[in-house]
Parts: sequence; structure tokens; C-alpha cells
Amino acid sequence: MKGFVSRALALVVLALTVNTGWASPMLLISGLAPAFQQDPSSGLLVVEAEHFDLSVSQGGHDWVPASDPGASADGSLVTTPDSETNRNSDFESNSPRLDYLVRFTQPGTYYVWVRGLGPESRDDSLHVGLDGSGQASSDRITGFGTAFGWSSATMDPDRATLVIPAAGEYTLNAWMREDGLVFDKLLLTPDAGFIPDGLGPAESPRTEPQPLLVFDTGSLSFDVDEGSGESAAQSVNLVTSDGEAADVTLETSASWLSVAPDSGAAPLNGIQVRVDATGLAAGEYSAQVTAGAAGYPDGQMSVDLVVRGDAPPGGDAAYEAEDASAGGGTVFANRKAGFTGSGYMELRSKGSLEWTVDVPASGVYSLAFRYSVGISDRKVEFRVDGVKQAQPTVFPATGSWSAWSDVTVDVSLAAGTHTLSIKSTQNRGPNLDQLRIASSGPAAPALAFDDDALAFSVDEDSGLSAPQLLGLGTSDGSVASATLDAGDSWLKISPASGTTPLTGIEVRVDATGLAPGSYSSTVTASAPGFTGDSVTVSLQVAGSGPPPGGGDETIYETEAAALSGVTIRSSYGGFTGTGYGDFRGAASATWTIAVPSDGRYTLAFRYAVGIKDRKATVTVDGTAIGSVTLLPSTGAWTNWAEIEFEQDLTAGSHSVRLSTSQNRGPNVDHLRVTGAGGGGNPPTLVVNPESLSFSVAAGGSVSAPKALSVSASDGGSPQITLTPSQPWVLLDTSSGTAPLNGVNVRIDSATLSTGTRSATILAEAPGYTAVSVEVQATVTGTLPVVYDFNDGDASAWTVVQETADIPDWQVQGGRYVQQATASGSITGSDTYLEGTYSHVSVPGGGGDYAVSVDVESLETSILARGDDIGLLFRRADDSNFYRLSLNSRFGYTRLERVINNQTTTMAVTSQGYRPGNVVRLGVRVEGPLILVYREDEGDTGGLFDQPPYLAAWDDNIAAGGIGLYTRSGAAFDNVRIDSLAALPRVGVSRPVPFDVIATEGDISVEAVAQGAPNGASVRFEVNGDSCDAATEFRPGVFRATCPAPAVGENSITAVLLDGNVELDRHDQGPVGFAGDKALNLGDSITQGISDNYLVDGISQPVLLAGQPVGPRQISFRGYQSPLADGLDRDAGFNNPIVFFNEGIPGVRSDGLLIDRLPSILERHAGSANLAFLQIGTNDANRNELDPGLGCSGAGCDGTFKGYVLDTVLTLRGEGIEPFLARIPPIFGRVGRTPYSDPLGAGLPNERVIAYNEAIDELVQEFSTGDGPDFFDFFLGDGENRISLIDDNIHPNALGYRLMAWLWHQSVRPGGEGPRPLVLENICVRTTSSACRNPLLYKQNLLEPGNPYYVDRDVVVTDIPAALAEGVFLSTENDHKTVTRTDYLEFTVDRDVDVYVAFPPNVTTVPGWMGGFEDTGESLGVSAGAPTLKLYRATYGPGAVVLGGPGAAGVNPTPSNNYIVVVVPR
Repeated sequence: MKGFVSRALALVVLALTVNTGWASPMLLISGLAPAFQQDPSSGLLVVEAEHFDLSVSQGGHDWVPASDPGASADGSLVTTPDSETNRNSDFESNSPRLDYLVRFTQPGTYYVWVRGLGPESRDDSLHVGLDGSGQASSDRITGFGTAFGWSSATMDPDRATLVIPAAGEYTLNAWMREDGLVFDKLLLTPDAGFIPDGLGPAESPRTEPQPLLVFDTGSLSFDVDEGSGESAAQSVNLVTSDGEAADVTLETSASWLSVAPDSGAAPLNGIQVRVDATGLAAGEYSAQVTAGAAGYPDGQMSVDLVVRGDAPPGGDAAYEAEDASAGGGTVFANRKAGFTGSGYMELRSKGSLEWTVDVPASGVYSLAFRYSVGISDRKVEFRVDGVKQAQPTVFPATGSWSAWSDVTVDVSLAAGTHTLSIKSTQNRGPNLDQLRIASSGPAAPALAFDDDALAFSVDEDSGLSAPQLLGLGTSDGSVASATLDAGDSWLKISPASGTTPLTGIEVRVDATGLAPGSYSSTVTASAPGFTGDSVTVSLQVAGSGPPPGGGDETIYETEAAALSGVTIRSSYGGFTGTGYGDFRGAASATWTIAVPSDGRYTLAFRYAVGIKDRKATVTVDGTAIGSVTLLPSTGAWTNWAEIEFEQDLTAGSHSVRLSTSQNRGPNVDHLRVTGAGGGGNPPTLVVNPESLSFSVAAGGSVSAPKALSVSASDGGSPQITLTPSQPWVLLDTSSGTAPLNGVNVRIDSATLSTGTRSATILAEAPGYTAVSVEVQATVTGTLPVVYDFNDGDASAWTVVQETADIPDWQVQGGRYVQQATASGSITGSDTYLEGTYSHVSVPGGGGDYAVSVDVESLETSILARGDDIGLLFRRADDSNFYRLSLNSRFGYTRLERVINNQTTTMAVTSQGYRPGNVVRLGVRVEGPLILVYREDEGDTGGLFDQPPYLAAWDDNIAAGGIGLYTRSGAAFDNVRIDSLAALPRVGVSRPVPFDVIATEGDISVEAVAQGAPNGASVRFEVNGDSCDAATEFRPGVFRATCPAPAVGENSITAVLLDGNVELDRHDQGPVGFAGDKALNLGDSITQGISDNYLVDGISQPVLLAGQPVGPRQISFRGYQSPLADGLDRDAGFNNPIVFFNEGIPGVRSDGLLIDRLPSILERHAGSANLAFLQIGTNDANRNELDPGLGCSGAGCDGTFKGYVLDTVLTLRGEGIEPFLARIPPIFGRVGRTPYSDPLGAGLPNERVIAYNEAIDELVQEFSTGDGPDFFDFFLGDGENRISLIDDNIHPNALGYRLMAWLWHQSVRPGGEGPRPLVLENICVRTTSSACRNPLLYKQNLLEPGNPYYVDRDVVVTDIPAALAEGVFLSTENDHKTVTRTDYLEFTVDRDVDVYVAFPPNVTTVPGWMGGFEDTGESLGVSAGAPTLKLYRATYGPGAVVLGGPGAAGVNPTPSNNYIVVVVPR
């Protein structure tokens, strides 16, 4: 098969690679084989994946032929085995590689495109590089769907690029990143606007190699002082690629560059290259040395020169960013012009840089950070010697990523060495080029502690220590306002701030949760205008008893081990030694240990792994201890735990190795070796589980049982005895022969008070090492606790304010009511809401419990109606809790996790709540198992008697109280906190109710089971048909794979079983399959800020097996619900679709991409397939035009067009196809006339048009979905539909109904029938025949709460059924005396009933109403007149002309003007 034979030629290339390395690619490859030749006219270079020159197996994987149809040429490639492997780091050496010999005739930047397919979202990426090196600009190429397609997207915001420094021959490389990707074709183009499609261009031809003149290096660099004259020489060699002799001449492109000799016969060795800085100003220069010979193309070598002045600009010393220590997501780049040195550093994913600097004398120094950030400010954190500084906190926008500027700050530095660090606090920080330091004056006064170091020695888990005291003063005796910071959470300081002199500062340590070992931290003091000071605090934590067996204990630090793929870091505190090992990819640490005698030893690895378990392999002297080891989650990367292994060792040295292969492995602190001398150690007893936890009510309750098993490590059958250490631990069996299974353990609370109690169960057997089982009982006191607020008392509750708004919590009418509205809507750079909550503790500490509450939104304000309400549980503190949030403005119910103030989504549905209805919410928490219950008004049955609404597993927060949460007016009642009933419960956790699965094929399902007996199982069904056998993924969590369901609506069932006995079942449905899940992205227009119409906020009921089962969408703002209904109807109700409203007020294109999009994608990870994107109004609504609106290619970086393109590519990288809409017009105000046409008047719509032209270009250039043109609809040729706009910018409810229709026409042209009714050509005449203020009157959908006059604050209250879905025209009450018969005119495009609502004081209507009939019905309104009488007439398509309220025939004169309602017939 072509390309798969290891040809001798390829072996020659590999041999040269091994012997020579990749430093000289042209020497390495030229003359060996025909190379793929770049097209000289188009610049394209195209290779088929299967036509490689060399395939290298690495990391246990190989590239092999793939069988997927649709590949071009001779097929495609895929890696084997498919083991869900992900290679992010060190992929050059541990991931299979493909090599392609290529020849470029044009140097420059090339855009990389790959054709491939990803069977799943986790199998859709690879790396591309050059000459054996991965490139940050072209690694992690992603964005492939389940059919062959092209992608240039990476997992960074930028497109994939490669820089070809000079014409010549190279080796192009492709490495596996995920082992399921099917690789078909690779294309490089210099044209940023080129987009391949279909099979793409034909493969580039292979041509015989052209003999070349080749320097043995591609470039030289010189760094000299200004005026230093001629430099020392650097030596280079020149050869011909064909080995023939040639007469060569050498020329330089600059007078300051010289070579000697300048001619000779090749091979020409020892060419001396010099630079002469005489007459050159300080700065940067570049030139070339060109070699020429008859019969050969010119060969070139570049020469870079840096001339340094007596002092760099603005300072005494300059430090390049690329020379600093980088952390986080910091990458080197050189794409943007204007940098100093060799490049600059991009701070991504909260990246950081740290410089180590020396200053000659104490004093105040001016630090200048040279940077660029585009058009949005970037937030940073600046530290000096580890101490956080007050400034700078922001790097202001420079207008373009190629525009460089300085941020300066003065700091006091003592003579000597210091560390200066900048860290981005956002997902995308600034580009940093250089740090300059200049002396600004004498040293500032310094803060000074009265001690340099403190030392503590405490026992393990001894809690808070006694204090040691510190004092703080200043070097000059002046007064400073100081702040004190502790370097680690175990270090406690009181007070944390104060005015100097500060005496009696108490320093304590808290050993809770710390393993035995040595720890170090600092207390730092800072104050404006003063140099800071610090005190080192050392802590020694002693073990609670002698080591097992009485032997010695030795700590072997990871940083002293032999490491491969492991980075030593110190980012997370609590480690021993100087740091810990961060294991990434294929990584290992090998310790050499020594033991004094033969015997059994304990090998304990101290590690942290965050919230996900990690796998590792442990070997001793090359032999694995068991199979793959699971390192259980420690809950956070700052939480350290140990995992122990028993091993018989002989006296002497041994090799202990811990290795991982996952993309993200553990952090490993040290290896602790403990043992007993002497051989013949007895076998041990083994218990399962090793610990048990219970929650039980006080007062004599006996808990539900939990099972315990005991066996022998050698498989023997000894007689086992079980002995509890406390009488309140009950066993149904205290002895038996091993294996002893199913021992039931219970807790009796008769003698226990509230709180947490600990005990052990000792397992013993003759001839075996005894073991203990840890038992923890949380006694919950007087549960249940009920708060019905009938007594008016809420003193037990504590109010927390998350925004700047003052909350208003008080008991009213037997309910706990909060009446204030929160204005802060978005937290940080995420997209989660903040408000206020009131919380209360749970008796016994709040471990396992059930909580329920009735909640009703009281908010009637249009702006706040339907806002967040919900329930907090396991609230550990203000920064750590779980939250159940319901929101009808955007349409979701979310189960959220808040850890250290960072919010993530655990589960989300598209259902909000119905404003004005009471929702009953409940949560059951048992260990890490979470079941959420919801009962809407009108549901029947008890809350906890019905199936769960949501389910999840999370072990981050073990205990905490409950809280009542809202962002606006809400009332809470009937709060009940109860112990868990000992009843088994099961809930489907994936998929969620009313979910839509956008992909086809088999589906993965998951369920959570609470209170299940030992050995219980779960059976999954789809529409009654059984799925594959489920596995218990973790305790209480079951997963299975189900065959592809039918297209449309389905029911997912989880059945909890004890053997064959059914304990509980949960029917989750409906779940849509093979439909669409869409994200609505944009600003406040997308959000629907002026949509006050509730009727269409609830989608039509979903039909499951022919029966209506409830709405999928409850979302009252924007166009989501009516659009979902329309698309669903269009597809014959067989294409389920759901929308998530992710509109964010005020957001611009850069803010959406950088600050908001990551958290939006986080909560919809891998599930959405469409995005409806409308962005640009806030970009356009500024004083200046974006300078890059007409840009192309790399010139778009940092511009509106670039940000939108990067958003498109990021979405495609997540498997989401975007549709781009043109933004609507902005209407301006001029004097008393409410609106005027701004075109040509220098107002914002001139810019809106320019931004829409840029969107047009993006749609055409990048083949995005072509969304609606809202500008053309609202203000197109001859159109001015300002009557549909609420406030100059945002459409009203009818406007949003029309936006839904326009989106529908774009996504599915011709669908959804006729356009919603709009009153066109509205004309108002008062004193003359000319239309007066033709855009004054407003039309909207009619519902209670609508203002019905444009000049009065009065609203509609009651609406007859005949007027449902009517379009009403609000008039001006001051026109109540108009007598004209052509006062009001508009046109309609269909048959309609026109209703005129007159004030009730009119007994005889005007003569022009002769064709109207009195309906006998009224329209309820506020303010004075209780009703308006309704008159009706029928009109066909065309003009509708109505006379004035005071026209001839009326009697008496109307007290108010009428209003008009138009209803389609």
C-alpha cells in the first residue's frame, strides 16, 4: 500500500535525524528524495496523509490505514490502538509521527489546514510541526466533525500557522493528539482568506531535488553596544547540496555587515561574519548574506543585530519577556511586529511571567512594562518578591495587538536580587515584550517586623496552635497603614491589617488535614509608599503515633527523584521540601530508597489530584505492585492525601517508580517509607470499605445499615473478631470465618449529642496483622427543623449580599420575603449571576440531609421579572456551596457548584419557572450523591415521592448549611430540613429532562443511587428496551451505553435493583434525539431586554408517545421559545430543538470571545451543535470606527472582525456551527421628536453599516451560516419600523416575535408560514394632512402590564379572550380632542379585525365609526377609567383609516384617547 512501506530512503532520513538532529533541515533532507513542491503562483503546498516519507511509532501507538469513506486519493490514516489517549505535552517523543519532505520557494507565515473527521468530540485533534519540533502556533488543531471536513482552528483563539524562515527544504510533521482522529490531508497556504472545501486542491507534485547552496545555519545574531565598532567574528560554512564544487560569491545587504572571504570554491568553510556598529543608533537591525553560483539558486542566511545604548529607553536595565520564567498558559510568539529581543510572551489562560532582577542600591525604581492588548483592557496581578502590590491592576487597551505601550509603576527595592511577577487574572491577558527598570530616587521607608522567623512544632490533626507574637514598625518611625497576608491556608494571622506600630500580632498554625512532615510559609506586610517585609514561618507536623511496626520513617522528596515528564512546581501550598512533581502525559518519578533490614515496609505516596480520580502504576525494582492503581480525588489541588502500599524488601537499595500516562496526572509531593525490621511479616486482614460515615438524628434513632466486609490478604480463612471502640457502633455480627461479608454496621444515637463523632472497628485474627475501620457519625440533633415564619421570627438566618445593592429581607404574612433588585448581573469574567441569599446552619454540621422550600417570585418589574430564584445547600462558607438556580428570563434550571468563588455547572435544563406560581424545590444529599426535586404549581404527589428532577455526583463539599437565594422580589416559605429517610432512590443524571442530544448513534447514560444496599445494580432502558449492562463507575454512580434511540422524543429509564428485586425507578423524559441544541450568543438584544411578553415564553408541550408531557422551553425573554416552536412545527415535530439564551448586556466582540465564551462553553461542553450569533451593536455604538473592519488575514488580529472570526473558529472547534446575523440599526433622538433617521447625520448607523459589511465578509469568507439581516428589516430601503423598537436599540415583544420569524427563515427558508402581523406605514395627522411624528406611536403584542399611552404611565390590566395574540397600537392621550376623520392610518397585509377601545364616558361614538359594532366587552385598564369599551370592524388587506376621538358625532367629548388592537382573522 502506497506510503506504508518503510523504504530504504526513509531509513536514511531517520538515520540522519538521529545522528544530526533537526537543527539543519536543509542539509539533512536535500538530495535524499523528491520533495513535495510548493506551487510558485498560489503558494499552496498540499500533501495526502497516506503519502508520508516516514511513519514513526511512539508511545505505544502507530499510524495505520483507515477505512472511512469519503477520503481523498488513496485513503486516510488513523492511530491504533483507540484507547482514548490524549497527548498534549512531550508529544514529539511520545506520540506517533508522520514526516513529509517538502520544498518551499517562498518564506513567510503559512495558514495550516487539515482535512479529517472526529468520530467523537474527544477524538478530534492533532499536532503539526516542522523539522521534528512541535510549534505552539500549530499544535492542538481541532474542530473536526463526524464527516470529513477542513479545519484551521486550534484550541487557542488563533488559527493554526507555521513560519517558514527561508526558501528551501524542510520536513513537515504530524503527530497524534487524540487517538481517534482520522487524518486525510494537510494544506499550507500564505493566503489568510483561502478556505479549502470538498476534497480540496490536488496534492502538490513531488519534484527531483534542485541542487542548492546551503549555509549550515539559517541565521546569526549579534548583540553589541552603541559605538563599539567592529564585533568579533562568527564562523559559518557553505556547501552545495549535490556535493559538487562551485565558484561562490558572497554579498551582504547592509554596510554594517561584512564577510571574509567574499568568494571561493564550495565547500567554503570558516566564513567569518562580522558587524560594525559605528554610526548606528541604539536599536534593532536585520540583513542577509547571499551566496551565488552558476547553476544554483541563491542561498541566504539572515543576520540580526541589536545595538544597545548606554541605557535602554527610559531606564538603567532592560529584561526581555522571553527571558523570564513563564507559568500558566504563557506562550512565546513573534507574529506581531515592533517587539524587542527575539519575540514577546502571550499571557493566556491566566498565564504569568517572573523576572529575577538585580538593583545596585536601595531606592525607588520605576518599572516600565512594554505590552500590547488590543481593544479591551486586561486585568493583572503584580507581585514584588511574592508580595501582591496595589498597582498595576489593569493594562489599558492599546488599540491593536501590534501597538505597543508602557505601564509604569514605582516600587521601593533594597539593594540586591528581587523577583517581579505579572499574572493575568483573565483567560486572555496582555502580550508582554520587555521590562525596563530605572532609578527614580532614594529608598522609600520600609516596614520592619521585630523577628525574621517563627517556628512551630505540633502534632498531626492537633487543630489551632497557641499563638506566637510579632510586632511591626517602620524604618523611619512614620505611620503606615499595613496589610498582612498569610502565604498558606494553615497559617493564621490576627489582626490582618492595622496602623503601625502594630504590637501583639498573633500568628498561629492549624494542622487540621496536614500530613506529618515539614512545611514552610511566610507572613508578608505591605503598605502604600513603604517597602514590604516578611517573616518565614516553619512548621513541623509530627505523626500521631509511632510508624507501623515500630520502624523508622524516611521521606524521599519528589524533587530529588529521577524525573521524566514531571515538572517541579510550588503553585499549590502545603507541600514538604521545596515543591512537588506535576505529572503530565507519559511521566514518571523514580526514587532510590535504602532500608536497613529485611522486612515488610509501607510505601506511602503523598499526592493531590483535584476533583477527578487519576491512574498510576507503581513498580518496585521493575516489578509492578498489583495492576493500575487509582489515586482517588482529594477534592482540590490544595488538598494532600496519601495512598499506601505494603511491600517485602530485602536490606539495601531499591528502585521505586510511580508512572502515569493520562494527559493530566497527579501532583506528587513525596514518598514516605516506613517499616519494621525483621522478616516473616504476617499476612494482613483487608477491610472494605476502609471507612464508614453516617448521618443520624439525635434522641435514640438508629441509622440505616451500611455493609462491611473483611478478608485475608493471603486468601486464608482465619477466625475474625470485630470490636467497636464505642458502644454506639452496632454490629449484627462480631465474629466469623474469612471472608466475612455483609456485616451490617449501624449507629445508635441514644447517648449522643449533636455534632460529629469518630470511632473505629478493630478487625483481628490469629496470625494476621490487625486493621481498623474508621467510623464517623454526624448527629443532626433535633431534625427535622421547620421554618414556616408564622411567628414572624427570622433571627436564625444570616443575610449575605453578593452585589452592591442593599438586600431587603423581612418576614411578611408568614413568609420570608426579599424585595430588593440586584443590578450586578455578571460575576467576573464568567456568565453566572449574583444576588443575595439568607442562610441558616443545619443541626449536626449539615452532612447528609434533605431540604425543601416553597418559593415564589414576586417581581412585577418588566426588567427584573423572571429573574434568578433558588436554593443553596451544603453551604460551607460564602465562597463554597452548591446552588440550585431557576431563571425564566433566560430559561434554565441549573445545578451549580461554587468552589473558592469559581462557579461551574453540574447540570442544566432549558426550563425556567412560571412567574407568579409557587415552585417547591427539594434536595437530598448523601455523601457525594445529590438528588434534586422540583414540584411546580398544579403537580400532584409529594415532593420527595416523585422522581428526581436532576441528579449529580460531587465530593467537593462534604457538609454545610442551606440558603434561600434570589436576585429580585421573592417569597420563601415552609423550609424543612430533615434527616434522610432510609429509602433507596435512583435518579438519571445524564441526560437531563427535556434534553436534546444533537448527535446520532449510541448514547451514554448515567444514574445516581442513594440509600442503595451493598451490591445493588442499575438497569437502563430506552423506551422500555434494555441497554448494555451498567457498571458502577464510582460508589452510587452507574453508567451504561444504550443503542441509538429513535429520532424524536424518547424516555430514558433507570431501574434500581437488589438482585432481581426492583427498589426504585426513574423515567427520564422526554429526551430528544438527533435534534438540535442551539446557543443564542450576543448582547442585550439577544438577551431580550425589552421583551415583556410572557405568553410566548413557554414552548408548546412536547409529545412523548402521543401524550403531551410539558414544555421543553420556559424562557420569557427574547425569541427562543417561539423560534423553537416554529422550527419544531416545521419539522413535523420530529426534530427536537432547544435554545439556551446566552445573551449578555453590554458585551462587545472581544469580551464575548475572551471573557464570556469559555464559561458558556463550559456549561454546554460537548452538547450543543448550533450557535445563533448576533454581535456588534456595542462595538458600533462607540465614538470611533474599529480600524480593522476592512482587514484580512493576520491583519484582523485584535479587531472586531478578528474577534468574531476567532469566536467562529472556537465554536467550530467545539463542534458547534455558527450562524451570523447582521445587527439592527441604532435609532437616535433629536429634541422633542422622539426619533430621526440617523443615516448621513454622523450618528451611529454609519458605523452599524460598516460593521454589517464586515459580518457579510465573514459569512462569505468562512462559510458560516447566513443569519438574518436585522438592519434591512428594521431600517431597509423605504422601511422604518421604529414602532417595533422600545428604547432606540432593543426591539419590543412584537419585534422579538419578528426576529424569531427572521431567524427561522434563515435557518429553514420557506418555513413557518406567513410573517407575524405588523402594522406598516403608520401615519398620525392632528392639525394638517401631513403625517405628524409618523414614528411616535408604538405597536406591540397585547398583554396585561402593557403601557397603552405613549405619554402616560397607565397600563392594561384585563384582556378579553378575543384579543389574544392581538397587535395593539398605543396612542398619545394628548390627542384625545383631534377632530379629523383621517387621524390615524396604517396598512395590513391580511384580513383583520380592528378593535377601537373608547373611554366609557362616551355614549355616542364619532360618525367615522359607523361600520364598527359594539362588542359588549371591555378592556381593563389602570388609572381613573376602570375599562375601555371595545368596538370592532373587519378590514381586508390594504389601508386602515381611523378618525380622531373628538370627530363629529361623538358625545360627550372623550375623557381620554382611544387605543387600537388589530387581530388577524
